[in-house]
Amino acid sequence: MATYVDILKREFPEIDTELFDYITGVLDSGATDFEDGEEVFDAVGGVLQEVSADSKNEDDIRDICLQILSPGFCSVLSRSSWTLRSSCLRCLQTPVRT
Repeated sequence: MATYVDILKREFPEIDTELFDYITGVLDSGATDFEDGEEVFDAVGGVLQEVSADSKNEDDIRDICLQILSPGFCSVLSRSSWTLRSSCLRCLQTPVRT
């Protein structure tokens, strides 16, 4: 499964280091707060649209944001526990004790 870093590098090969670091910082810091791809789009979609110039439209960017919020996104940031919420997997902020 592709990580959000892999997705960003694949979809935006022309992205410069500063913007890449900014986007990954936003994604890292908000990982447990994103409910759906729309929230990822709200957080970084505008920057991704600027990076893509004319190569991707808004729907393309929204699809990419949905890919970013895949279960692999969460597992890269926290390999702890999962819960099912709103038909997608979500990281718990603390490990579940059994």
